[in-house]
Amino acid sequence: SLSLVFLSFALFFLSLSVSLSSFSLSLSLSLLSLSLSLSLSLCLCLCFSLSLSLSFSLLSLSSLSFSLFSLSSFFLSLFSLLSLYLSPFFLFSLFSLYYRLPLPMEGAPLEEDFDAFVTVLRESPNLSLRRDVSRPLPALLFSCQVGVGRTNLAMILGTLVLNHLKTTQEPPQVEEAEAKPLFQVIQTLINRLPEGQQVMEEVDQAIALCSEMHNIKEAMYENKKKLEAIGDDFQIQGSTTKDYFLHRAIQSLERYFYLIVFNAYLHEQYSLAFASNFSQWLCAHPWVYRLLACMDLSELSAPPDLVTKGARVLVAHEYLSPDILSTVKEMKVANFRRVPKMPVYGMSQPTSEATGAVLTHLTDEKRKYSHVLWVNLQEELVLEGNGQIFTPREPSCMGQHIPVPATDPTQIEKLETALGEEVQRAQKWLEVTLEQEKQMKMFKSCLTVQEVFKQYQRTHPGLFYKRIPLADCCAPKEEDFDQLLEAMKSTLAEDSHSAFVFNCSNGKGRTTTAMVIAALTVWHFNGFPEFGDDEIVSVPDAKYTKGEFKVVMQLVRLLPDGHQMKREVDMALDSVSETMTPMHYHLREIIICTYRQFHSWPVDGSNAPVFIWLQFHSWPIDGCSSTPGP
Repeated sequence: SLSLVFLSFALFFLSLSVSLSSFSLSLSLSLLSLSLSLSLSLCLCLCFSLSLSLSFSLLSLSSLSFSLFSLSSFFLSLFSLLSLYLSPFFLFSLFSLYYRLPLPMEGAPLEEDFDAFVTVLRESPNLSLRRDVSRPLPALLFSCQVGVGRTNLAMILGTLVLNHLKTTQEPPQVEEAEAKPLFQVIQTLINRLPEGQQVMEEVDQAIALCSEMHNIKEAMYENKKKLEAIGDDFQIQGSTTKDYFLHRAIQSLERYFYLIVFNAYLHEQYSLAFASNFSQWLCAHPWVYRLLACMDLSELSAPPDLVTKGARVLVAHEYLSPDILSTVKEMKVANFRRVPKMPVYGMSQPTSEATGAVLTHLTDEKRKYSHVLWVNLQEELVLEGNGQIFTPREPSCMGQHIPVPATDPTQIEKLETALGEEVQRAQKWLEVTLEQEKQMKMFKSCLTVQEVFKQYQRTHPGLFYKRIPLADCCAPKEEDFDQLLEAMKSTLAEDSHSAFVFNCSNGKGRTTTAMVIAALTVWHFNGFPEFGDDEIVSVPDAKYTKGEFKVVMQLVRLLPDGHQMKREVDMALDSVSETMTPMHYHLREIIICTYRQFHSWPVDGSNAPVFIWLQFHSWPIDGCSSTPGP
């Protein structure tokens, strides 16, 4: 009897210890509740021992029957315990792992989501390259709410992982789909990635294997097809049809883009046991972010008849670019200015008449410039109609420019030519927005900027025209610096006494940036002027007004002779800003003023535009502390 009691205790505590050592908390609690139910076995065993004592001492029939009942109950409890430990429920806890990995319903996962998935790979010995190759690969099971979108994405990720673990690569049994042209951003991506073509083909095979319910790649082309087939625009789910399908197309393209990037990450990091997580690896490849930022290339295929059909309107230059410096009366162009004592000029977009006035000013007896480099910095379409400058805009947001993400300025010029031809061919009254009103105009003449300068190059053989599109409200790309420097070097090699003219839409942001670059370049060719002593500034947050942001000072410490480099840039900024005081535009002051404005606004939807603007200027803000100051 005592041995049966001890056996019951042993069975109970064995089940309790196994349940507490389970891999999953939820599984542990389930086993614990089952083990507690086995306490009935202990009670029955105790009753069984007592009944045996009574039966042998009293030899009563009732006690004997009770002892038989207790004995049968004991064996029933023992059978239940064995069934528990041999059931799939118990075996699952020994041979499986459970993770929760939230993924977005649409678009690509966040970098943190990829990092969480990489953590799963790190913590799973069966998914390591050092695993026992004699054992079969583990099964990967994914689920979401309906088992389609997010599950499909996770299955593709799992397929890519297992492909890296297979010792022998078997050709996948998938039907070959019709080859379709690659999106430009995908073509650029695989050109930049090591073995990019192979990386993309592996992703395509994984997508095809997991495409029974949903094909990510086909969704891209389907959304693109729907976007291009839109005729009359109408509202759908709170936005226009065009915006809706454009958003869907970009989301599906972004998801495919990230799958290719993640597979490239696996190729590099799997053999290194994931020494860097995905987000760290991406930070070491910053060009990937720039490709993502230029993913929307829909403007390259926008038809020119959007203007003649009324889907877009032509907005006059006077409406978009007020003449803050009051130079239209004298120079025929808004915000015309010069860097003091330097052959560097800036202005807004000039008309044909204004272009002639500026060239006459530069080549007169006082200045006598025989060579002029004129750089147009606009990335949006520009058209001169009836002697006025116009640019196409969306009717709902005429103050927001429509950039054309062209890799070659000739793409923009071809679109401008097509727009001009369409406007002249239509010969209809078009609604245009002027400085203070809307009017209906019929254009008798249309000229592109390139056509205007070709006309003046006949009378000014020393005029060189370049179009180097710069993105608004952000830093130029490295290629932009290269193009500006190369254009200036060629001009200075031709004539060291050359003039440099820059223009954008309003003569402010991009023009100022290019003028600073030009000033530094000219100083490097002709020698830097003497620097005066640093001015003592006694204003609140003076060090930030002087550009001493944390990230800037970190860069200064890293660069050879960094303090001198910063001093030269500050001098160029001050020289360029000296003649544009009424515009209240100085890069160092813009940074701190916008930062203060952002922190003084309430945290709600109303500060979204400022927040977006800050993202464009995030290079100085990243080094700012959040409480005492920037």
